[in-house]
Amino acid sequence: IEAGWHGTRLSFARLRAAPRRVGFALLLFVGYAWGTVDGASLGHRSTVARIDEALGGEAWSRRCHLHVPREMPVAERRLLADDCDFHVAAVESFLAVHRTKRVQVFVYRSPDEKRVLMGAADTDIAKPWLGQVHVEREAWPHRILRHELAHVLAAELTDVPFQVAAIYGIVPNPGIIEGTAVAAAGDHRDGLTADQWSRAMLELGLLPKAEDVLTLEFLRTPANRAYSAAGSFLRHVHERRGPRAIRNLYDQGQWEALGELRALERSWHAHLRTVRLTDEERALAVLRFERKSVFSAV
Repeated sequence: IEAGWHGTRLSFARLRAAPRRVGFALLLFVGYAWGTVDGASLGHRSTVARIDEALGGEAWSRRCHLHVPREMPVAERRLLADDCDFHVAAVESFLAVHRTKRVQVFVYRSPDEKRVLMGAADTDIAKPWLGQVHVEREAWPHRILRHELAHVLAAELTDVPFQVAAIYGIVPNPGIIEGTAVAAAGDHRDGLTADQWSRAMLELGLLPKAEDVLTLEFLRTPANRAYSAAGSFLRHVHERRGPRAIRNLYDQGQWEALGELRALERSWHAHLRTVRLTDEERALAVLRFERKSVFSAV
């Protein structure tokens, strides 16, 4: 009898607590719904409409839709639009792809405005799955635009979620993602090409292995070495094997034949030894490559 009474008292306690639990759950649901519906004005969700309202200006070209500050002069808009079309055509030619939709290019006044409107402050980024590029306003020619456009156009190489190179279609592979963009854009950083930086690293004994910069080890390599090495190597692969090899690699998200990779690495090193560097460029490389990786820096 005592056990039965104890059980009944517990049941009554649960019933009395139930309204409080239901009320708390309802409060959480209302908060979630409010945050979802009104997330843009609360500042934790970005929408194109909110960004357009803040920027206030637009420009259209054959290949790009520019979202720009309302005070940007018409001549500057036209120059940026023509530049965007030129870069899209050049990257498409390198990757042997064609994007049917215009690329959405958002140009912000400052890092702070970009942080408030879409989340990233000092880093220009692309969202390949949305066909978007987010950059800061710069004097012509824009230093980063072509690289970010390359990320969007590389989305045509694969159908996996987020449309980036991903291991088993799930885990994004930053080495292949960034290496493809550097190769396709023909990046010049601090006045040197990816081949020139890689030649300097080869001389200094700092050149990463190809299998490291094309895997998740990319994240453990100093960024100023990893980007240049991955881009230089994939540009060499493009020259030796053509755009189809880049397409297959990007779609698979990893290099499966290690023996083939190492053979291409040897020919890449041979190519780098033919790249010319001045004494000033070698000295610049020594200064540049003293920096640590993201995960090993203090």
